[in-house]
Order: sequence, then structure tokens, then C-alpha cells
Amino acid sequence: MTGVIISIKDVDGYLYTVNPMAIREEAIDVYTENKRVIVTIESDNFGVVAIAIIGAMMVGSIILSIEEGQHISRFFLILFFNLIFNFNF
Repeated sequence: MTGVIISIKDVDGYLYTVNPMAIREEAIDVYTENKRVIVTIESDNFGVVAIAIIGAMMVGSIILSIEEGQHISRFFLILFFNLIFNFNF
């Protein structure tokens, strides 16, 4: 897919776990309460499409490698997650 980044919107939230056992709890909706970034793209083939990037526990931050107005193409790296781990054994 090729296209142009129309908008990038941060949606504040918490970083809950996405462990399947935790998702079963009705008290936490990880898809609407976790940190999110919504990227809207004007695609050459599909019109306007949106990508929902959802952070979770153990993710220090969502790092975007794109900006509004930028042209992207297939396999272009648009983001990566900065993971937090403590490997003190």
C-alpha cells in the first residue's frame, strides 16, 4: 500500500497487560483504555484507511518514524515499540 500520512492522533491511556487471562476480565478493556495512536493514511488503492497502534504493559513508548504529509510505500517502517525489560537474573 502506498499513500500519504493525513493525520497522527495520540490517545492517552494506561498501559495494561494484553495477557489473554487479563483480557477476559470485564473490568479492563485493553483496546479502549490502553495508550493508542491513530494514523490516518490517504491510500492510492483503498482511499482513506486508519491504523490503530495500541501500546501495552512493558512498552515504554510508541516511537513513530513518520510525520503528517509524508509519502509512504509498502514495507515502510512507520513505528516501533520501545520495550522495557529488566534482565537482572
